[in-house]
Amino acid sequence: MRVVVFGCGSIGSRHAKNIADIGGHELLLYDPDTHRANQLGSEIGAQVTRRIDEAMASSPDAALICTPPDTHVEVTRQALESGAHCFVEKPLATDYQQALEITELAEQRGLTLMVGFNLRFHPGLIKLQQLVADCVLGRTMMVRAEYGQYLPDWRPNTDYRNNYITGNESGGGIIREESHEVDYVQWLAGAIDDVYVAAGKLSDLDMTAEDSALMVMRLSSGALAEIHVDCVQQGYSRRCKVIGTKGTAEWVYESGVTLTRGLEDEDVETFDISPDTNTMYLSEIAHFLDCCEGNAAPPVDGRSALLTMLVIDSARLSTSSRKAEPIQ
Repeated sequence: MRVVVFGCGSIGSRHAKNIADIGGHELLLYDPDTHRANQLGSEIGAQVTRRIDEAMASSPDAALICTPPDTHVEVTRQALESGAHCFVEKPLATDYQQALEITELAEQRGLTLMVGFNLRFHPGLIKLQQLVADCVLGRTMMVRAEYGQYLPDWRPNTDYRNNYITGNESGGGIIREESHEVDYVQWLAGAIDDVYVAAGKLSDLDMTAEDSALMVMRLSSGALAEIHVDCVQQGYSRRCKVIGTKGTAEWVYESGVTLTRGLEDEDVETFDISPDTNTMYLSEIAHFLDCCEGNAAPPVDGRSALLTMLVIDSARLSTSSRKAEPIQ
């Protein structure tokens, strides 16, 4: 297949390198920073184009949209109209209506639209989801999810102020950026009915968007969920706990899953799962390529991503209304 990668920043370059490692595909790169694109092209043996329309004119079979969120809709629309299957880094868009139009366009054209929620490919989180789905924990009563890491440490060799997360205009803010947690809470426990959020810019970081948020949600199942996301805490924390009527399971990104069904040592079971981070991304992009060839279905398609966008929109509304907002 001919695959075009739009955006050669951190995540775009990772995907491009992984496609090159998989092999068997013709790679074309685009980035407004031509020096960055040329460097990556030389490293992995990929062609570089200076213009988006030139990339579209090459009749790509697949396109990866790894540009800032406020450009996702236009680039994705052009790629779909050129006949390309599309992988779009989350969020699908910054506006629900435009995201809906993109989703409907992909459906009308019969093209794959996969949204990049890479945690769906983390073996530890997959294990947690299996425990829930197999009713090992009984009926789910509560879910607690957390992500936090100091923003300047995300990409140590770059100026954090250039990250789109710092401003609302470019689709930033920690609520939008870390929609991973909203996506996988729904994967684990089902649809969200309403959300209450307390959020704000709490740190001394040079940013105008919110850097911290606490979300409390009621689920259609009757369960409760809480999500903590921030880009202010030192170190790295990503974990999720599911509390059920028969047991509790906790996933920790770096180490695996612990299943607890009582107070005794024999009531605790540990699943050591600490994969290399790139293995997760490699699995994700290999799955997308399989989807393009008709051999698989996206774990998160346009419709699933729209549900997460609705929750994010209600969450952002709640920060200003200071009350629980329905998902609608």
